[in-house]
Order: sequence, then C-alpha cells, then structure tokens
Amino acid sequence: MISPAAEVTFSYDPNTGDELWRVRHPGMGYNVACRPIFDDDLVYFTTGISKQLLAVQPSGTGDVTDTHIAWKTSRDTPEMPSPLIVDDLVFWINDGGVAVCLEAKSGNVDWRERISGQYWASPIYAAGKIYFSSKEGKVSVISASREFQLLAENKFDEGFIASPAIAGNAIILRSLSHLYCIENNH
Repeated sequence: MISPAAEVTFSYDPNTGDELWRVRHPGMGYNVACRPIFDDDLVYFTTGISKQLLAVQPSGTGDVTDTHIAWKTSRDTPEMPSPLIVDDLVFWINDGGVAVCLEAKSGNVDWRERISGQYWASPIYAAGKIYFSSKEGKVSVISASREFQLLAENKFDEGFIASPAIAGNAIILRSLSHLYCIENNH
C-alpha cells in the first residue's frame, strides 16, 4: 500500500501494517491529493503543493530517498489532478492547464502543451483517448500517443471538479450541478 503524506510518502505491507519503505520530499504541511500509481516495477506519485512527480523503485526498505528514485520532475506537475499511465507513457494535466506526456521508465518528455482552463479533476483514459475536464466546463479529448493531437473540445454549462468514470461504452461526468452519461452504442 502506498500512502502519500505532506512530507513523506510511505509504503506499507497491507497485511501487517508494517512500513516497507519511505521517500522524503519537500512538504508544505499539506497532504497530497493525487493518487499514486504503479506500473512495470515503478511507483509514481506527486508531492502535492511542492509539485514534484517521482518514479520510485519499490524494492527497498527503510528510507529509500537517496537510493530508489528512478527519476523526478518538478516542471508543470499537478497539485490536484492525478497522473495516469497508458502503455509506457505517463500523462497528466496540471492545475493551470498544461498537459504533459513523458516516457514512464526514463521521465523523458515527449510533449508539453497548454490546454486552457483550470483543473482539479483527474484525466481518464478510454479507447485510445484521454479526457481532461476543466473547472470552466470544457472537456478536451486528446490521443493517448507520443505526439500531441487535440481530437475534440466540448463545452458544458457547468464546471467539473470531480473526476470522470468509465462504465462499459459510457463516460460519466459529474459537473457542479448535473450528472452526464455519454454512451457510444456502436
């Protein structure tokens, strides 16, 4: 189990509650909102208000800050929206609307593009596309690929702070006042 906190991210054995490892990071007294993710032998997590994204090898014990960080970045990282992994790429949008794609193993950036708006909702992936939902009510759709491709922008009457969900062929969006279910029946 990975447990981000204000100044340290911990790994615990879920069966015993024993600490396995920890990574110290610059904190500002606030807990982290982004969920940690795991893929292909690395744990990825952000540090909240200090805005770093770290890729950590989870094989160590004790304090692994100086020994098990594979890479880290502080450029355009999110405070609220969680990153996601598709194949061997990490995607995110930061709170101010900068979307980023980088290689999961190396941290090398493939692209960085501004999408207007403010973001608290985490992006979601479905059918080769990534959906970003803004606080201003815009849902931007991009291709989940190494090249930035804006596929669509959709405007709703109310903004989004809740992360969308996928159920079968449907995307479910909760705005500040409505619940939308958009489904592809083809």
